[in-house]
Amino acid sequence: MSRWLHSIAFSLATAILGVAVLISPVGKFAERDFGLGWLFELRGPLESPPSTAVVGINSSSGNDLGLSRLPRHWPRSLHAVTTKRIMASEAKGIVFDMDFSQPKAAVEDLAFADAIKESGRVILFERLEGRNERVVSGTETSRWVWVEISQPPTEVLRDAALAIAPFPLPKIEKSAFQFWAFKPSADDTPTTAAVAVQLFLMPHHQAWRDLLERAGVKSSLAPPASSLMRQGALRSHMKEMRKLFLGQAHLADHLRDLLDTAQLDPKDRQAVKTLIALYSGPDERYTNYYGPPGTIVTLSYQDLASVEEIGAALEPFEIEATETSQVLEGRMVFVGYSDLYSRISLTVFSRSSPATRE
Repeated sequence: MSRWLHSIAFSLATAILGVAVLISPVGKFAERDFGLGWLFELRGPLESPPSTAVVGINSSSGNDLGLSRLPRHWPRSLHAVTTKRIMASEAKGIVFDMDFSQPKAAVEDLAFADAIKESGRVILFERLEGRNERVVSGTETSRWVWVEISQPPTEVLRDAALAIAPFPLPKIEKSAFQFWAFKPSADDTPTTAAVAVQLFLMPHHQAWRDLLERAGVKSSLAPPASSLMRQGALRSHMKEMRKLFLGQAHLADHLRDLLDTAQLDPKDRQAVKTLIALYSGPDERYTNYYGPPGTIVTLSYQDLASVEEIGAALEPFEIEATETSQVLEGRMVFVGYSDLYSRISLTVFSRSSPATRE
């Protein structure tokens, strides 16, 4: 009996120690930095997703284009060329992960804005600046609150875009393991990742509306797709949907039950499942890495645009698709810095291969 009691005591002590280590900072670091990476390595790379592509600005883009090494010095009419070429390639939409909060020459901003407006499917990056501010109550008590201030694109670009959205990245040391789908400290604002998902699934919006109606959701909260494709409407709709799901804890389960009996084609069904997960899931999600840098289809920025084409970009959709750009058909395209040969490490697969910001 004594030996049996000793065995139980030893087992309990080991279990308690294991739990203590796991919930401690050391345990969380070990799980995140080693356990997560080990699981990805064990699973191995996945096939490139057919829904996404990257147009990457890399260390040679400026030189190849005959421009400054820094993209912030490039003429914005060049981005008009890129926008037109991507949309001529029949992409589903574009997300510019670039800061356009500072105005440039009016003719440059207008050229880019016209291309954005013509496409009707461009999401622009909104920078968030956070800081602690002291709040004083009376004369003696005070507290500190975290405040985030929006830095949207310049007005002419903001008004042309379908939506603007932030993409704050929770980054620990040199690796990014998670991302925000919604930013609670910014009034549940959807990030570029969430808006891109909603835009990509817009062809299935009617199936989503029908299921919400069956669940008793007011039709005003899920207007037709045509209403959401107006400037600013998509972001507002997504914030309202997020608040709806947060305020009705059982709505997601109810929708899943209804989905089980709904007569939908497979693509509509998968789209609705994705939207339920988007609006009912946590604010912060773990990133599912597909593999080493370059696993996601990636074109260099200079493959899509040249300075010589800027004049043609001033005409409505004068820019045509090329053999190279045709790979973007049917995809959400993310435009931003993505250097496959950078030493910046942001993925768990980057330990044995060059990294990229995706």
